[in-house]
Amino acid sequence: MVDRFLIWSVNGTDRWIRRHPAAAWTIWGVLLVACLYVRWKHGV
Repeated sequence: MVDRFLIWSVNGTDRWIRRHPAAAWTIWGVLLVACLYVRWKHGV
């Protein structure tokens, strides 16, 4: 059940990324910056 849901969500995400590459890159960029900011704030 969980495996099927995972596969479905990955396939759906993949299709969405192919349709909206610019939005996908923007989301990845925001996530990356947020991650780096949190690490910098905590001094890790």
